[in-house]
Amino acid sequence: MDINKFQIFLAVADAGSFGKASEKTGYTQAGISYVIKTLEDEVGVRLFSRTSTGVRLTDSGRVLLPEVRRVVGAYGSFESALLAQKVANVQTIHVGTVDTMAIKWLPRAIQLFNERFPDVLVDCNTGDPFEIKEWMERGEADLGLTERGWEDVRYRWIHLAHDPYVAILPPGSNCPRPCPYSFLNGRQMYISDYGRERNVPVLIQNKDFQIFPLNDKLCNRSLANIIGHGKASTIMPSLAYEVCGMHDDRPEFQPEVVPLESGITRDLNIVLREENVTKPILRGFINCIKEAVAENPIRQY
Repeated sequence: MDINKFQIFLAVADAGSFGKASEKTGYTQAGISYVIKTLEDEVGVRLFSRTSTGVRLTDSGRVLLPEVRRVVGAYGSFESALLAQKVANVQTIHVGTVDTMAIKWLPRAIQLFNERFPDVLVDCNTGDPFEIKEWMERGEADLGLTERGWEDVRYRWIHLAHDPYVAILPPGSNCPRPCPYSFLNGRQMYISDYGRERNVPVLIQNKDFQIFPLNDKLCNRSLANIIGHGKASTIMPSLAYEVCGMHDDRPEFQPEVVPLESGITRDLNIVLREENVTKPILRGFINCIKEAVAENPIRQY
């Protein structure tokens, strides 16, 4: 016997009419009437008497009413226990990621992972490399997607891609390709601390040329747009420029993006603690990340 029919029986008994039961259950009055008729056919007795003002329980209906309540109540308890068991069995993996890798690869990786592991949830947080390390130290992240930024024997680094640094220059700069450092000599340059960028200041300090730094906390998207309108220059990873999007779409305001002559790159990796390397569910997610990177490599400028 269908528990849904018992639930509708209770709705009609409590409401006293098919119309009010319809409002409570979302069924049409015709649907309510049909369900009650089929239930009466199944149990072999009349459950309701139809009146001009609604319906009322027959003697048989009144006898069966408390038993139906008990059955429906027991079924509700069973559903609650079953749901609790399902929730308890759901696995979750926690991912800490820099935003550029999250934008470029994470959506596709999660899609692939959900197809293969539909009962496992993926919880993601974006932060800088320092925050990701802290999350893993505290057990709040199972793995990280970040540039290689520290050495610790407790962690395993899995290489994903080399992300070359590029010069972002105002339109009409007519920069040679690749961009020689001498071309940047004497220029105003934004040195953004967005994401606690460490590589660009070190890169500039190690070169024998003079720049006029403009420290700025604007995001990469804002910087690219400002530079596209002729203000100063900057250096950023290719992936950062690729994903920042929403540049002014007029050609005259498109920055020039030129690889640096040194070919310097940042090393993008998956990082996780050694004890997690062999966990099957994490290995599955790692494979999905690798596939996403292979399908959609970093744009070469």
